[in-house]
Amino acid sequence: MARTFAVTGTATDLSSSLIQSIEDNSDAEIAQARNASGAISDEKAYSATQKVTVEFITDSGDTLPSVGTSAVTSAMTGLVENVTETERNTEFQSGRFTVTKGDSATQVAIS
Repeated sequence: MARTFAVTGTATDLSSSLIQSIEDNSDAEIAQARNASGAISDEKAYSATQKVTVEFITDSGDTLPSVGTSAVTSAMTGLVENVTETERNTEFQSGRFTVTKGDSATQVAIS
């Protein structure tokens, strides 16, 4: 069994930044039906969403994606849901952003 060490993924416009982590999450919305006694009798998954969060140490040459725009990661292409930039006295400047895509939706970025 092969193991992978460290981050091997990529993200839009972060070629000079040091990516610390890429987290790929998938969720489904589940509908439940109950019988006459109140017990769950059926469950159906009807919508799936994928979210990828990228954490990185910022390089001054890179441009962070803007909320509502499209971004590309090695896992998916989606809309940027949030962006966080962090500055501390004892650490390098860092940031994080989350890209999301629901089902096979057609996505339109903020223009």
